[in-house]
Amino acid sequence: MTRWTSLLPLGGRARKVATALTAVVTACALVAGYRWWSAQQGGALVVVVKELPSGAAADVTVRGPGGFQRHVTVSRTFHDVPAGRYTLDVGPVRGANADVYPTHPTVTASVKAGGTETAEALYANVVPHTTKVLDASRLGLVGGITDNRLVFDRDATHAGKLAAGDVIVAGIGPKTPEGLIRRVTATRRDDRGRLVVDTRPATLRDALPKARIDFRDVRPDSPHSEPTSASRTLFAPGAANDATAQVKKADGPGSGVQTGGDGTFTISALLRSGTIIENKLDFECSAALTSNPLQQISLGGQQPGLGEFSADWDWSGVHKVRYAFTLAESARIKVDMPASERKKCAFKFREPDPAVKVAAFTLPVGPVPVVIVMEVSMVASLEGTLKSDLSFDLGQQARLTAGMEWKGGRKTPIASFKNDFTLHKGPTFALEGTAKAGLRIGTKIYGAAGPYLDITPGYKISEVDEIGGQSKAELKGGLYTAAGIEFAPWGGADGKPTAAVEISDLYHVEKVLKSYVWNPSPTPSPSKTDPGKQAACPPEDGIRQAIKQRITGPVDPGAPFLGQYKCWNGWAAAVWSGEPASDSVVISVFHRDRSRLDPAVDLLPVMDDSADPDWVRDCRKLRSLKPPVGLIDFVGCER
Repeated sequence: MTRWTSLLPLGGRARKVATALTAVVTACALVAGYRWWSAQQGGALVVVVKELPSGAAADVTVRGPGGFQRHVTVSRTFHDVPAGRYTLDVGPVRGANADVYPTHPTVTASVKAGGTETAEALYANVVPHTTKVLDASRLGLVGGITDNRLVFDRDATHAGKLAAGDVIVAGIGPKTPEGLIRRVTATRRDDRGRLVVDTRPATLRDALPKARIDFRDVRPDSPHSEPTSASRTLFAPGAANDATAQVKKADGPGSGVQTGGDGTFTISALLRSGTIIENKLDFECSAALTSNPLQQISLGGQQPGLGEFSADWDWSGVHKVRYAFTLAESARIKVDMPASERKKCAFKFREPDPAVKVAAFTLPVGPVPVVIVMEVSMVASLEGTLKSDLSFDLGQQARLTAGMEWKGGRKTPIASFKNDFTLHKGPTFALEGTAKAGLRIGTKIYGAAGPYLDITPGYKISEVDEIGGQSKAELKGGLYTAAGIEFAPWGGADGKPTAAVEISDLYHVEKVLKSYVWNPSPTPSPSKTDPGKQAACPPEDGIRQAIKQRITGPVDPGAPFLGQYKCWNGWAAAVWSGEPASDSVVISVFHRDRSRLDPAVDLLPVMDDSADPDWVRDCRKLRSLKPPVGLIDFVGCER
């Protein structure tokens, strides 16, 4: 009794510890019990079979936890199945005249306890029996494939299986670096027993009259997909229009085009002076040019990747194409035009021709290998109305993912860019001059032009005169891109074999790199300036352009949709949206130097955020910039 009694004084603290331990043990038991109970609960898996011809039986095997396995020929729902990951192995369906293949041979789904999950077996790829897939590694071809007549060795495995009307398809191989797709018009045996096949060009829709493909993070996957190292000179000596205009090839090992196994490529050219080279370089100038204007262009980059590629077509035409390229790219331009009064001049060229192959891909669609070859070439221009010296040396680096989607006649941009500019040598005065040089990344599908992307860093120096105000020259650096699709690989859109669409201004950004000011305007005394007074705004197009540079993702082609906007001395603010008639808006605030707008902060509406009592986010950041009181009131921040 004494022992028990002696413990009683510790009861207060002991009871608290015991209570806490009991609560922890109880909570752990409840959690463990709930998990055990949840694991025993079943879910539902809905298997949907789509786009299979009427009366055809699907070939879908469903596998899941606990040895679950079922074979499905039509859409079906499985009730009370164990929670976990399920896999659908979707096999092709054979037909009398054509076979149907799934868009995705393997489909996964995760069923949660008590929940319902849907898995789709989409049969969207139709391969007629007249489409014959040849083994590119053992083609048995005698000679090349430069013309429409193909000769196969008598021992070729497919030599006796081809007939008029067939479409022959091959992937990347020793004799088919860009794949092969032809329609057979006639066959015969020569006196040596070899098979002679007369063909004509075919399109992807001839081999696959109906298909829906969707590939992401595409990489080169063939032993023949990596081009061998190559180096060639961009410019050969050309015939001059007069004694003072010539083009000479670049000196040194860095000239021309170089690609290698390290996944990089470089294109460079050194122009000693200007001329016109047929189909290569155009030079237009109303006065004789005796200088060396475009001294050097160098471009480099990592091997471009086809980040994503998808397309949807059938017998009626192409319904959707979506693609995006990924690349890390650098550029450098050197320009030197000595002082001379001259009128507008322009240099424009694209090299090399043909473009340089940098990567190739084989994308399987059922048994059909779809071969995509990526190429790069240089596009460059130097143009402007020059009044005095023009001399500068500039560089730019960019990391990007860019492309476009075309669906139902509507174009949607895909753009994500990061840019850095470097000024190696400052510019001299010019009325206006622009130099651009960049890359065209193009794709060929079985040798036919397809999606492409132009990435063109540009540099502009221009004089800005304000009536009654200051005069200054600005050097701007920018990155300009255009994306397009040529529909030749699919036989054209709406029956037009050469149809094409393009977004000519997919993305662009300009940045003032350096300014030269003379005859500056007198600065008003602070005591006579009312910082809260509303000032005249730039034209609405200028405000839209400044906002457009803030948009990085896909938006409506008409964006930005502008609402209210106001300006103050040195400041401007605008309310806008990326979609018409949208409740989701952004308020962009800019530092303002007359017509130029530089971004200061973007304010996003928030609701019921205890960490930010204002109705728009980043009010604290805006107030730290000490804008006019009228601007703070306009955007809705608390004073």
